[in-house]
Amino acid sequence: MVSSGRKMTEKSLRQPGAAFIETPVGIFTPAGNWFHTSAGAIEQFVPGLLKKKPLSELIRDAEVWIRSADNLSILLLLILLVTSGLVTAVTVVAIFFPLWHISKSGAFSRLFTVFLRFIDIEIVLLLLAAGPLSWLGMAGYYYDLLAGLAGFIILKFGLYRRFIDYLHDMLNGGAIPLNDRLFRMVLVKHALANGIRTDEVAEMDKNIRDLINKRKKM
Repeated sequence: MVSSGRKMTEKSLRQPGAAFIETPVGIFTPAGNWFHTSAGAIEQFVPGLLKKKPLSELIRDAEVWIRSADNLSILLLLILLVTSGLVTAVTVVAIFFPLWHISKSGAFSRLFTVFLRFIDIEIVLLLLAAGPLSWLGMAGYYYDLLAGLAGFIILKFGLYRRFIDYLHDMLNGGAIPLNDRLFRMVLVKHALANGIRTDEVAEMDKNIRDLINKRKKM
């Protein structure tokens, strides 16, 4: 999907730890996430933000929130398997995940981002999961243990998230993608925290839709 016209911008190359490609139809990350915007569009709609918060950090925050449904659901699943049993755990997580994933852009918080970054660290999540899984095995709850392991794999690799994304896009064909809604909120919240006015949200949405249509035609 990456063409010769897509290249890492000079701006992103100068940013320490930057790991994304800015293309003519948006920003693409190694995690497989698309954000239909550009450094130029961000500077136009939220002038001065990139001088205070590098684009690489904004993308990092957005991707942590994209994975938040995965990580929070893993913890919720394991806690409920230990405290409430298999049926309750699976049912609650199956409902919680799409509700959180679809509405998370409205819940974006710079403070909560710190916690989400912490549980997004692989070794931390593995250690947090090891306790409940070990207890289930030692207590002889083998079906619960298998459900915990299966749930961990399905959620950790984003399989359920991709399924929910597919359903959301199918049922809301004209809606702005969830990733773009989230990234827009990341920009707005960081702008407000830095005293930058964000009066052009409608124009930002139009730019997102234009890039989505452009990408579909490629």
